[in-house]
Amino acid sequence: MYDSDPKQLKKEGKSRVKKQVQEMKGQVPKTARLDARSTYQRAKKNYKQAKKDYRLHKGPKPTARALYFKKELDKAKVDKQVAKTIYKRSKKADSTYIPNRIKRRAKQGAYVKTRHDTEKVIRDNDILDDWVKARQDIRQFRYQKATSQRALHSGKELGKYTIKQIYAQANRAYNFTRGRGFTRTPKEFSWEYKLSKRVKNVRHRLAQTKAGKVAKGTTTVLRVASNPIRSVLANPLAIKSYFILFLLFGIVSLFMGIFAGSGPVQQNEFDLNQSWLQVSKRDREKSTDTVDYWTNIDDVLFFMNYRYGSEWNPESPWKEGLGGDVSALLGFNHYSDALDDIWNHLNSDPHNLKTMLDLTGSSSSLQWTKLGKSEQKEYEELINLSKEVGRYPLYEELANPFSTENEDTRGQPLVILKRFGYTSPTELYDKTQLKATAGQTLRAPLAGKVAISGNQVRISTKEAIFTYEAVGSIRVKDQSSVMVGEEIGKVTTDGYQEIRYQKREAEATTRTPEKWTAVNPGFYFSSVTYNQTTSVLTTLEGDLGQKSRRIRDYLKSKLPTLTDNGLSAMLGNFATESNITAKRAEGDYLSPPVGASTSSWDDPAWLDMGGPSIYNGSYPNILKRGLGLGQWTDTADGSVRHTLLRQYAQQKGKKWYDLELQLDFMLEGDSPYYVTIVKEILTSNEDVGTLTQRFLHQWEGNAGDKLLERQHNAKQIHAFLTQQIVGEGGVASSWNFPEAYRSQVTIFPSQAALTTQAGSGYPPGQCTWYSYNRLVELGSITDLSGSYGYLGNGQDWVRNLVAKGWSYSMTPTKGAVVSTVGGFDGTPPQYGHVGIVEAVNPDGSFLVSECNWGGVQDKIHWRVCRPAPYYSFAKPK
Repeated sequence: MYDSDPKQLKKEGKSRVKKQVQEMKGQVPKTARLDARSTYQRAKKNYKQAKKDYRLHKGPKPTARALYFKKELDKAKVDKQVAKTIYKRSKKADSTYIPNRIKRRAKQGAYVKTRHDTEKVIRDNDILDDWVKARQDIRQFRYQKATSQRALHSGKELGKYTIKQIYAQANRAYNFTRGRGFTRTPKEFSWEYKLSKRVKNVRHRLAQTKAGKVAKGTTTVLRVASNPIRSVLANPLAIKSYFILFLLFGIVSLFMGIFAGSGPVQQNEFDLNQSWLQVSKRDREKSTDTVDYWTNIDDVLFFMNYRYGSEWNPESPWKEGLGGDVSALLGFNHYSDALDDIWNHLNSDPHNLKTMLDLTGSSSSLQWTKLGKSEQKEYEELINLSKEVGRYPLYEELANPFSTENEDTRGQPLVILKRFGYTSPTELYDKTQLKATAGQTLRAPLAGKVAISGNQVRISTKEAIFTYEAVGSIRVKDQSSVMVGEEIGKVTTDGYQEIRYQKREAEATTRTPEKWTAVNPGFYFSSVTYNQTTSVLTTLEGDLGQKSRRIRDYLKSKLPTLTDNGLSAMLGNFATESNITAKRAEGDYLSPPVGASTSSWDDPAWLDMGGPSIYNGSYPNILKRGLGLGQWTDTADGSVRHTLLRQYAQQKGKKWYDLELQLDFMLEGDSPYYVTIVKEILTSNEDVGTLTQRFLHQWEGNAGDKLLERQHNAKQIHAFLTQQIVGEGGVASSWNFPEAYRSQVTIFPSQAALTTQAGSGYPPGQCTWYSYNRLVELGSITDLSGSYGYLGNGQDWVRNLVAKGWSYSMTPTKGAVVSTVGGFDGTPPQYGHVGIVEAVNPDGSFLVSECNWGGVQDKIHWRVCRPAPYYSFAKPK
């Protein structure tokens, strides 16, 4: 009925696809993809318009005009289909296309996890343990190859070497069983049984997660491989079984050789380390007396490797910055600038810290980190996958230092108390402190040769050196060899174990000395978590120590199993919500009538105000304003905790803003769900930071608002609650005290010097905080109204004290304050330092007590100093 033949159009469409695909091969893949996308978008728009035109003109009877538009519609439909096909093929051909990269990395990441689990089980068998170690050594060697040609060559070597090792080990196993006899291991303890069980678990896990979809190839390999594995398990002693293993592992080794070169993180390990140090140093440079920055560097590097793959290092030109390609070409923009840009946007508002997910979202103020909806989804899926395979799966060469491979440590990351990196803008801490307990067993995290120096134990290979500091009960001999998991000794320091990890840089040659670089051990363990998080240091209203102890004493009478960890977690959240003040209401700081007046606290109309009344029409989900310690609120989703609190107060005949009433309400008057949660947390001995997050999520129902601030508050409160006071004015904890000065110190610092005193406005643990406390203890400061609570940074103290009438001096006297100019004596340039002179010698040297020396904030440090131009002194009135 019209002069266009659908079959002919379809045939022409196929011809056009074939022709355009050939033309596309001559273009840059990314350019071809972008052109194809534009063409496809135009074709969709034309098809939509043609469809609209046809609908407007078609009627009950065909007309010439309707037939014309029908013809145009058919052509537009074919054009759209051709453009769509071309676009699909262009995406597939473009290796830089983010979805292709993410799927490829996720599949390979899932494969790495499967390989790791399988090798872990195989290590339980003494015969095959050597094979696994050899494979891991080869992988360590391969990771250091910089070019694709070297990586391919090492993959071939990996396959040949692995086959050779498998054949040798199979021969050993067969000869052993034939010549010396074999005692069969019970089935449930055999490595064959564990391997089959692990394969089943991996297959099940892959099927239940998103990773299973992107790891379809790996699942297929496992399914195909199950037949020969079952044959091996049926008769593990038969020679046929060893030949099957030989063939199977040989094939798998080739698969590893091809695909093990990439994963969620691809950046060269030394570039990775350099990037880590850059962000770490920036944290120290930007920290102040009120904000202590400890950025989540893993998140930053993970995003950068997602965004740029293995194509970047800090010194390379970066095209996304101001000026784009031109600035990069001229050497103005580098990837180091990208790291700084991310840092600035993560930490621009200390009271509203951002995460990398904030920066990649649609509302991000940083344009170049924004991801589209599909990219954001894929990025989040990869983050979830990394929880299974680790952030750096290709570098996971260190075993758990506190447990053997036979012990199930999954889901239990190593806790890093003090991370590798800068402790000041100029000082690098090249070690790491792992959370540990005195007497805990230390095991070899890698196989190598032992070197012992005093209580230090080093384990060395050709490529790495792992060092344990302060080891007790050493169980290995100097110059002996150890295997992974072998007992080394015991932890001697209570609370932590210090380690150091060094890698040999690949560029070292016979003409140059070996270059050993200290690296972050966190890259090389399967899972770690860092305790150091950004803290916004605020002074809570009133005496924090007295307030916290008052609440503890009351709750202890109601809940005898109360723990300091659980209480600190709860109060850390309340510090952010209400400043740990019972008489608080949402928006009470505003001007009346929305804000509080003298009569507001008992006015039902004022208490019943909702979000729109408080926030100028916003937050309609808030039906009745938050009240009290926990800001109990009635909300549109069914929560009536505001109402429950007021009803409970009425039943008890008390004011709703009574502190003890609110504590009773939490334990018995709130809904049963919340009563159960708060009791579980208050009686838990888990990590304070973890409990703080759990309280925020489960009790407050908040996804993570100001989590870092809450965790800092909790740790600060915990420090107060756990201070050990020996009698009245017990001696405070200290270190490095020179015994020769014991008779010269008239009044030793008591625990009061490590307890926030009235009038203090200084963050606990800082040098300024201790100096104020110590001066109050010595009686040098008697005005506790707060006039001495804000004397500035350490280097500003002498100047500000002199302005208050203290005497200035360039020579020390006992009891004087000593300020150090910033940048001298190892102090931060922008802050300097302050301490108290405790004794003076005839030659002018003097003994100083101080805090926050070397980053230690819970103990007093002692030091003997000699006169220098960068010291100044202020003597009390």
